[in-house]
Amino acid sequence: MAVTLAKDIINRAKIVLQDTGSSGTRWPNSELQDWLNDAHKEVVLYRPDANTVNEEFTPVGNSSKQSIPATGLRMIEVIRNTAVSSNFKAIRLIQRSILDDQVPAWHNAVAGVNIEHWVYDERDPKNFYLYPRPTTLARIELIYSTVPAKVSIVNADESFNSAAATTMISLDDIYANALLDFILYRAYSKDAEFAANAVRSNAHLTAFGSSLGVKTKIDGSNAQLRSAQGADAVNS
Repeated sequence: MAVTLAKDIINRAKIVLQDTGSSGTRWPNSELQDWLNDAHKEVVLYRPDANTVNEEFTPVGNSSKQSIPATGLRMIEVIRNTAVSSNFKAIRLIQRSILDDQVPAWHNAVAGVNIEHWVYDERDPKNFYLYPRPTTLARIELIYSTVPAKVSIVNADESFNSAAATTMISLDDIYANALLDFILYRAYSKDAEFAANAVRSNAHLTAFGSSLGVKTKIDGSNAQLRSAQGADAVNS
């Protein structure tokens, strides 16, 4: 849960930009706030796991094809069966080609409340498939990424130093520096006709990408992990 105030990120940007007036001169507070919201979305674009929902999901009955909720951006994981009448067992990722080879008619197999496998293609991020087809009683635990809540400080051009401006950033605090770098990238891009500002803009964009890239290396690749899990499922 984030504890970093949105106004603190923006005020840090104002210090770097040397535009610390209450409303901003070259870069109005409301403009910096817009870039902060853009930064949230950009982080989730590169790091879907930065803003996830873990909840019980009711699948469409008697259909192998499922879609994440409308607020979702990208599928992350199916964990387990959660229906009262289910076995509560884990649901394992499997490669579609394996099911296609071994159970050619799996999309029309007998429906059940106990789901055994799920299928996912990174090229179709909002849809996934379940085997066997779920009945209307089936329930599963699902993790998916979603759009970050919009940061909105009332009367942004006047209230950034107000004690009442307590809106938090919408991502975990570990992304605070990346959010700041993205704001500064956009701010210096506004004056990119000056060579020094163009260089600084590119430097902050590089820092933004490097911050997310380092975290990607630490966490590993979700796609590679899914591939390994799917391949292992054939031996289960």
